[in-house]
Amino acid sequence: MHDRFVATMISFSLLLLSGCATTYYHNWAPQEILAKVDQTLTFDQIKASPDSHIGSTLVLGGEVLEAKRMTDHTRLVILQLPLEENVEPIIDRMQSQGRFLAIEHDFLDPAIVPQGTRLTIIGQVSGTHTEPLDEMEYTYPTISIEYLKVWPKTQENIYRRYPYRYSLYGYAPFWYDPYYFGPY
Repeated sequence: MHDRFVATMISFSLLLLSGCATTYYHNWAPQEILAKVDQTLTFDQIKASPDSHIGSTLVLGGEVLEAKRMTDHTRLVILQLPLEENVEPIIDRMQSQGRFLAIEHDFLDPAIVPQGTRLTIIGQVSGTHTEPLDEMEYTYPTISIEYLKVWPKTQENIYRRYPYRYSLYGYAPFWYDPYYFGPY
């Protein structure tokens, strides 16, 4: 009897936690757009053979490297970054798997998405575009934007990454050193 109760409580807890984990993912964009997303499609697959995935809709995240307004669209060059559980791109650029072009056919002012802006896109694969990148030719997968989420700028919190610093008293928490006045 006790084992059945424990198993039931564990199952209920896992069900409750899984609901909490997916709630934000399903609420960050309109449901009619999220319903079209192919959850199995990855950036690696798109990069390897973009032509075989034309028309597929997926979620990608990254950091804007360049935003340029053209005559009939806005073109974003984006450094792909993996997404966290809340669909926000991670900060670590070393995790990138490459670059892609995101095309917004409605008016999008490049001042809204300057270099360094992190964003998450729901878009449809529309092909490739090849152009010079430094001293080589680079083939960018192109994505037509259906939904765009711009994330607010964040300062890397050094206290979260390095809660201890060297002070006159040896390694101590940053708040321990009486001569440390903190970043202003």
